[in-house]
Amino acid sequence: MTVEGMDQIPHDLWPSVELPSLCWAERLSLVLAGFDLTFQFRGEGTAIRLMAMPAEAVLERTYSVRGDVAREVRELAGRFSRARVERRGARVAVYGCYEDHQLIERLLRGEKVQRVEIDLRNTRYTLNVINKPLGAVLNHIAQLGLTVEADPRVNAKLQELVTFRVENGTLEELIRAALKGRGIRYRLAGTSLQLAPGE
Repeated sequence: MTVEGMDQIPHDLWPSVELPSLCWAERLSLVLAGFDLTFQFRGEGTAIRLMAMPAEAVLERTYSVRGDVAREVRELAGRFSRARVERRGARVAVYGCYEDHQLIERLLRGEKVQRVEIDLRNTRYTLNVINKPLGAVLNHIAQLGLTVEADPRVNAKLQELVTFRVENGTLEELIRAALKGRGIRYRLAGTSLQLAPGE
């Protein structure tokens, strides 16, 4: 196995730890996540390429459906607004988070499912961050249901280490604490967190 992009990993010293039983891909994912990286297989699986961790993880799966495929696509798209649902021949393709796929699988098996929508702006959060890359912190915050859209001019700042603590704060207080003093302004539009250079 050859690895492309090793220069993206800075020198680091880790304390001695014992990991649970994990497969190779899980171990690599765990190590790379600390550097805000992930990997992609190349060629015949004899090489991997290291790459920046995406702002939002998207899982693609296709499903067989009974009956009218177009109607099923419309219904799933209406119920799962964060996912992208499209027709692929006689099947339905869904691009979305793991949790949405779990619910869709149950729904297509005929089970009754109910989604609970969380009010992001009025929910309270506690977060303690010590010397973590800003990009990784924002990816963590994005798991609350946000999509991060970053202007390329702030990419270098997303690699900077941040330390802060928020206790029982709002989503906006989390974001402000993470970005404080970084020269990045933000705009929260629905579930989209937009980042751009600023004071």
